[in-house]
Amino acid sequence: MNAIRLHKHITSLAPDWPELRPFIGRDVEVIVVEEEPAPVQPAMPPDSGAFWQSRSIDQLAAAQQVRAPSSADDLAGDWPEEDSLDAFLKFVQEARR
Repeated sequence: MNAIRLHKHITSLAPDWPELRPFIGRDVEVIVVEEEPAPVQPAMPPDSGAFWQSRSIDQLAAAQQVRAPSSADDLAGDWPEEDSLDAFLKFVQEARR
């Protein structure tokens, strides 16, 4: 367990600490106690070798729960009809100059 001791003069408080309002304008000693962090569990055992095993595209897609687009229109996205693609491309070309 780690602890830090601070001496501070309280000039104002955050509104979510109304119980500390009586200490405004006073010198206080604050002790901050840091609890032991929970042990970090590894995502996979270090000796499993899973990191070095390649997966196929189909295996990756299944693991990420994604599906292939059913048509080329699915790849187009939701381009607003009122916006001109040509005007956008012209803007990008001019901005790159």
